[in-house]
Amino acid sequence: MLVASAGDLLANAHLRLAWEANAALPEEVTACHFDPALPEPKAWSSARDLRNGLRWARRRPLGVFDSFQLNEPFRRFYASPAVRDARRLRDEAVHRARPSYREAPAFGRTTLWTEGRISVKYPPPPDRLQALPTLNDWRKLIAAAIDWTLDYGAACWDLAVRWLRTIDVWVIPEGLDTAPDPDHLLRE
Repeated sequence: MLVASAGDLLANAHLRLAWEANAALPEEVTACHFDPALPEPKAWSSARDLRNGLRWARRRPLGVFDSFQLNEPFRRFYASPAVRDARRLRDEAVHRARPSYREAPAFGRTTLWTEGRISVKYPPPPDRLQALPTLNDWRKLIAAAIDWTLDYGAACWDLAVRWLRTIDVWVIPEGLDTAPDPDHLLRE
């Protein structure tokens, strides 16, 4: 779940950087469900919102957001089968659907208990058991998704550091502090 959430947070950073660097028009970020006027939005954009917004922006010939530098790292991240499967796993875990029998009307239906017979097959039939991924399969999937997420995060970080320098803010990686350009202070 954290890997999928990290992708959503990076998508929000992506949108904020595009907006602050004047690399996106208001309607382009709005198409991504991102409102730059809200410092603390009630709902954040997701990676899916960014993907849909990029599709929308691609169809606009006079837009600027489609050529933003972070879009290609994002597309590689989002197209990764590991990221797609990790997001699906997260969605299935977080948004589990109610069992289908819950859709039936409450009155006039009987339960398995009143029918006098309940059966559970354990272990599952061999064909079902072989189709289930192992814990090691899930670990490999999550590790690959983390790798793609870190690549996308590194691209966001690199662009943020370079862009901040254009507005005279210098990020010092060792301590993760910010400081004005020291040469700029000497010039004043």
